[in-house]
Amino acid sequence: MAENSSRRILIADGDVQSTRRLAAALRARGHQVLTVSNGSKALEVAVMRAPEVVIYDSSCPFIDPATYAEIIRANPRTSAIPLLVVGNEDPSNRFRSGFREAYVQKPFNVDEVLSRIRQLVQRAEAADEVKREGELEGQLTQLPLSDLLQMLSMNRRSGTLHLSREVPGMQEEETAEIFVSNGFVLDARSRETKAEKALYRLLAWSRGTFLLEPGEPRVERRISALTEELLLEGMRQQDELAALADRIPAPEAGLALAIDPDQLPDGLHPVTEEVLGLIETFRRTDDVIDQCRAPDLEVVRALTTLIDRQLVKVLGRSSGEGGTPLVSEAVAFALMGRPVVRRRGRSLELELCVVLRSARSLRALGNALRSVQGWRPQSDLSSRELPLGELGSIRLGDSVRVILLAVPADDRYAPIWGLVGGESQGAIFLIDGDETAFHPVIPHLLERDRPVAVVGEAPICLERLGPAAIAVSDLPAGLARVLERLARRQGAAADRFAPRG
Repeated sequence: MAENSSRRILIADGDVQSTRRLAAALRARGHQVLTVSNGSKALEVAVMRAPEVVIYDSSCPFIDPATYAEIIRANPRTSAIPLLVVGNEDPSNRFRSGFREAYVQKPFNVDEVLSRIRQLVQRAEAADEVKREGELEGQLTQLPLSDLLQMLSMNRRSGTLHLSREVPGMQEEETAEIFVSNGFVLDARSRETKAEKALYRLLAWSRGTFLLEPGEPRVERRISALTEELLLEGMRQQDELAALADRIPAPEAGLALAIDPDQLPDGLHPVTEEVLGLIETFRRTDDVIDQCRAPDLEVVRALTTLIDRQLVKVLGRSSGEGGTPLVSEAVAFALMGRPVVRRRGRSLELELCVVLRSARSLRALGNALRSVQGWRPQSDLSSRELPLGELGSIRLGDSVRVILLAVPADDRYAPIWGLVGGESQGAIFLIDGDETAFHPVIPHLLERDRPVAVVGEAPICLERLGPAAIAVSDLPAGLARVLERLARRQGAAADRFAPRG
């Protein structure tokens, strides 16, 4: 709405002096103002005169704001009228009854009221757009996600809602998706999280863009609650998380058990048990919160309680951030010129596969990488089942990210060994003390001139692989040797193509 747009505004307030002051200020700005002194008259005028906005005082006689909103929403003639509630209540207990309602606490100035009216009119116009089929896009500053989801629910729309926002310190925008069918939220995805956990996070986004791609989403339904229930629960969790903000460790802070695991009390809540298990694997606060299946509020409650009871200690920066660098700055710089699987902006992503023979070798990998600077796990390294796919990544400086991909040494995965080997730039083979250890993906990589480090003592394996394999005693050393060999090759390539004087 333009600053000087004229609107028909209804003010419902039993305080005559307050009504006169606000009406005079609005008329002075070019608006047509209707005034009533009670809720019954406000219903009559809303039906007969169709105001474009209703300003309803919370102490208005006869009808409370929630009942008034319920009545006008049920009438097709008045259902689309935006409602602005004003009053003296604490903002934390303000009136919330649908996407069109807003609350302004007294005392207020007229400019604040005008600003809220503009927002309400913009939302009403957006609601008209939602009723039409086709794409819908806009800014979350103009139409909050909670309002948008309620609009989609009321209009029985189906589609995939794509969200994006800029995050300070990140080169790329953060993206997320919400899947809606016939107005019901089926699922949500944000970073590594899904379902309600992801949705409650997204409801906290105050800035960003949205795009509704119409069509029935082909996703599994992970969310069963009604939209209104989800929105109310999301707002409750946001309020409680805000109250706990001062007690939550910094996202990059490291976490560790403060006592021996055998001394942990019995009968812990399932979320608390999961948090304790994740601390042993992921260490960083943000990783623990991300990886836990429970909503963020439950995870934070469990974590702060464990810290208060001195069962968990905060280490400051995590061991992965403040540990030992894997390679020198010169090696990391040299790697930047390599042909790679993918490059994101100015950041290079380099893939190495890790051949695992047992759950014991998986746990050994997790223990060995705890002291490596920049290590960020993405899988549960304490699992008894060998994972397939990304284990985690190691950040080298500001521009190189080394991704470790798990390849189980199991014949069931034989069809993908060549595929993984063909994509990876090198490999680490954890032989797990087996002197006869061998795996066909290793010569597959060596044939393509990819460096391979064999970690452990296995004479037969090394003999079969020949001098091309790198024999080392520990995992960090193996990773460093593979990266150094890749960097040397890149340096040699650069020398070959450098201009001669």
